[in-house]
Amino acid sequence: MIAFRSPQPAELATLAGSERVAEAAWQAEDGDLTGRQTITMRARGRVDQDQVRGAHTGEAHVIAAGRVARARIIRTAIAADVCTRAVELVAGEHSALPAGQQQASLPDPDRSEQRPA
Repeated sequence: MIAFRSPQPAELATLAGSERVAEAAWQAEDGDLTGRQTITMRARGRVDQDQVRGAHTGEAHVIAAGRVARARIIRTAIAADVCTRAVELVAGEHSALPAGQQQASLPDPDRSEQRPA
């Protein structure tokens, strides 16, 4: 799953699960450490909901198998002729392909493969 910016990221963040982390606290008195400290183990979400809520355009969290990776999607310029050709191919204008590529790159709708279950 890819989680982009969301105003309500709780459900998305839950999919990534949590991890146990140690949190430490030190006692101070009059600006000096007293020597007393505590360490507590807490569950923390693998995805910070505030990061998802405040993500910039193109930033995402990729969640797979309980792991998370931050990603940045970069928009690239595509030449107009390439866009036109892609639209033609998607629209089904297969006749524009060279003869040798028609059979190799396009599936034959009359031929259906059956695979054992």
